[in-house]
Amino acid sequence: MIPLCRRRTQAQCVVTSKTTKMHVTLRGNLRDQVIYPDTYADMINKQVTEEDLRKIMRMVHLEHIVERDTFHEVKDWTDILSGGEKQRMAIARLFYHKPKYALLDECTSAVSIDVESHIYQAAIDMGITLLTITHRPTLWKFHSHILQFDGTGYWEFSELNHHSRLDLKKEKEELLRAKDSAQKENRLSELNTLLCEDMTQ
Repeated sequence: MIPLCRRRTQAQCVVTSKTTKMHVTLRGNLRDQVIYPDTYADMINKQVTEEDLRKIMRMVHLEHIVERDTFHEVKDWTDILSGGEKQRMAIARLFYHKPKYALLDECTSAVSIDVESHIYQAAIDMGITLLTITHRPTLWKFHSHILQFDGTGYWEFSELNHHSRLDLKKEKEELLRAKDSAQKENRLSELNTLLCEDMTQ
């Protein structure tokens, strides 16, 4: 891999093998939050039941909200849901709509790594192709390609070998803890070039 980037990575768009835009509704019942922008009539026409919605809520670890509030109680969800719950609600919408492609921009940054992994695997199992903007190396394993931008007009699109990339990241972390030396600085520079990162990442 010969990176085209020369400076700090501004964003990474990671691609697997299969676009839905998630909007936030402020007031309505819990069912409305999951099926948005569909209406209840749309849901019925798609032959989706409330039990199907319960399964989706379990998949995104939000079943406690269904138990607490039911699907029918009208609330202002902006004030009720935490940041991580809002992100998982957006993923619940993704699972309800089952698009062919999904662009996910830091969509699990407030979600624990174990739940995040479960969600990504579920999306892949549903046949959704994920285009992910992330800075979390834990998501690399769910993708086959990486598109890197450096913020100065340089970019690179290549296959993603998450094992070797994680090894480079680990080597860099260990080097950052090591005693300063010319050899350390040289190797860090090489690693930064390979990872398209700067010294602070």
